[in-house]
Amino acid sequence: MDPVRKIQITYEQPQEKRGSGRRLVAAGLSLVLAVGIAVGYVGTGFGKGGAHESRDSRETKEKPERLDTPEAFTEHVLDIAVESFPELKAQQSDTPLVLRIKDEGHLSLENLYKVVKANFGPREADTEIKRYLKSIATLAPEAQNVPADWNEVRKRLRPQIFPVEYTRGEAGSARLVFRPLAFSKSLLEGFVIDSEDTFQYVTADHLKKWGVERKQVADAAYENLKSQCDSLKLDCARPNGRGARGKYLTIAITDGYAAARILLPQVRSRIEQELGHPCFIAIPNRDFLIAWSYDFTNDEKFRNQVRRDFHYRDHPLSPRVYRLNNMQLAPDSDRSARSDKSDKSDKNDRTDKDEKSEPAESEPEADAR
Repeated sequence: MDPVRKIQITYEQPQEKRGSGRRLVAAGLSLVLAVGIAVGYVGTGFGKGGAHESRDSRETKEKPERLDTPEAFTEHVLDIAVESFPELKAQQSDTPLVLRIKDEGHLSLENLYKVVKANFGPREADTEIKRYLKSIATLAPEAQNVPADWNEVRKRLRPQIFPVEYTRGEAGSARLVFRPLAFSKSLLEGFVIDSEDTFQYVTADHLKKWGVERKQVADAAYENLKSQCDSLKLDCARPNGRGARGKYLTIAITDGYAAARILLPQVRSRIEQELGHPCFIAIPNRDFLIAWSYDFTNDEKFRNQVRRDFHYRDHPLSPRVYRLNNMQLAPDSDRSARSDKSDKSDKNDRTDKDEKSEPAESEPEADAR
């Protein structure tokens, strides 16, 4: 699958583009959990896994020989955007890997940076960057075409899990509608407007336009995602080897809501029916959910792979493993000592600091109506 088709973008209100395979969730289709995806977990691994300066003044600078720092990469992408895609009106922002576009919008380069750094050499990098910017120039007008009629838009709503960082800084100024998750302080639950190739996050301005409150959006979003899961088939796999114990399952559907399915009570219930309780669940990125039984032979190997996927895969969510017991999710503290020891061995790893931070004292402004 084209890696750039799953890159995070933000325009006016945040919007994301995803893989073309999302229509596997067609009505009446039996959705099979992609157990084969987890072969990497059992085996060798899942992957490695203000106003800007004028164009004239920028052209006098030497083109960086390496693009492996966020600052250099952002500068280089801005050069290409200004020269080849002037309709984006790209400008620098106060944050590395974020550009301002169309005067008020924001464009995240985080996943593009990951993809280019991991998969392309200097010669191919510019081609990939231009492909990405071209897709943004094509998609940007969609952010202005949100239906004003509630009855029209309600069927397109879905719940989504996203990092708390989305609500901070310039890119969070659109006041996303969200609510906290009981099992994580670094993740939030938001709501999106689903389209064929993208989804756009719901903001407080949308609520005013539709004349509804957050609960109505949440109820509609859950009902819509639930209908996509009614025919979901859960298939478990077992580890190989003499004396191997336990079993596991995965959800790797490319519709953009693989991880978000854990929000649905019926999905939690069915996972517990298959794996017993307590069992363990991880959502290292938006497009992947993996769960395994309490007695699973490869428990530590899975935990290590979850952390690697979080650091190296697109749309990362959390490196943490969560315990599911009687349909309730909580961070798995009993086995955290082993995980913490493994984390310290990788100096380049990104830590999930917000999991240990104090919760917000009041309801976020994004929920104001």
